[in-house]
Amino acid sequence: MSTTRIGPALCAALVFVLGACGTPPPPPDPEPTGPADLAVSLSIDDATPYYWAEVHLAVRVENLDDGRAAGVAVAVPMPTNLTYLDASGDYDSSSGVWTIGDLPGGAEAELTITARAGDVVLGEQTVTATVSSTTEDPDEANDSFATTVQSQRAPWKVGITPDPDNPPIIDMGIPDPGRVDFHSSVSAVVPGAPPPEHWLFWTCDRESQNPCHNYDDASLYYQPSFGYEISTFGIDTYTLTVTVAPTDPNYVQDAQFASVEFTTVTSGGI
Repeated sequence: MSTTRIGPALCAALVFVLGACGTPPPPPDPEPTGPADLAVSLSIDDATPYYWAEVHLAVRVENLDDGRAAGVAVAVPMPTNLTYLDASGDYDSSSGVWTIGDLPGGAEAELTITARAGDVVLGEQTVTATVSSTTEDPDEANDSFATTVQSQRAPWKVGITPDPDNPPIIDMGIPDPGRVDFHSSVSAVVPGAPPPEHWLFWTCDRESQNPCHNYDDASLYYQPSFGYEISTFGIDTYTLTVTVAPTDPNYVQDAQFASVEFTTVTSGGI
């Protein structure tokens, strides 16, 4: 029987490739699968958001055992008063399922879901996160977690803007021809939110307590914009006010107003 001897050069090559000169050691045993006690938690950064405001749901899953959990997934369906916008992980908004896959013993995974607060009339809604896996879970009591969210009526604001085509101060005399117009603006305070539906009414007062104008058409007082023929002005101080009340239930229902004041002079100007 003959024996083949391995020279130093070949042995060095085997060490480089295999890590040893001779038969390589067997691979380490894989981490055993289960049982794995999975625990899920859920929190929201604002449980009473304004209508249309963004909220962030933080979902966390922990493997409290040493064994590996396989096929881990978390169901987090959006309630009717939240509209899904984005997520930081593998979250399917159509099914409401966050797919994790394998979760080693002692490991954890986190997901952040961004959503928009919906209609106030929907009231308080419950958001639930439920974890599952294909591995035996010895304690199912911590497999689900719930919290609530309820939209609140959002703030809004009103303003008056002079028309950019109004005559400059030094160019308008009395009774010069032309018009002076002002525009109401109603907007939501929450960024990106649509302006509330509303009704409005204009009023005009003069320091002299004389009438501002002689408009017979009452509908003019309910339009988004209001104006005067310059020929109707007297030499006086005018205060124009628009009062606005929302009809949209998603917004604070208190009426608001905005005013603009100007003085006319004989030398021209407003």
